[in-house]
Amino acid sequence: MELIEKNPLPFVLAYVIANRARWRVGFNAHGLQTGEAFLGDWRACGMSQQQYRTAKAQLTKFGFATFKTTNRGTVARLVDTRLFSTLSDEANGLLNKQPASK
Repeated sequence: MELIEKNPLPFVLAYVIANRARWRVGFNAHGLQTGEAFLGDWRACGMSQQQYRTAKAQLTKFGFATFKTTNRGTVARLVDTRLFSTLSDEANGLLNKQPASK
């Protein structure tokens, strides 16, 4: 909530990263690793270019995400799960498990 109170756009950008993040293990034509997402389309995030840059800077400053510029776009990774976790149930070993009894 503190992040949203300070500036809601970094939270929006963190959501976009979590939503787009690659979570399956295996081949990826773009070379993304698990937990990474492509960014750069700041208009699709509902931001101006300056707002996008500020949101990236704040996520970096507060330790929520890292960003790496490539010739195909920006690769983002959430590095702190206080906002969102990009781990799948499969990665956590929870896929196809029976729920615990009461």
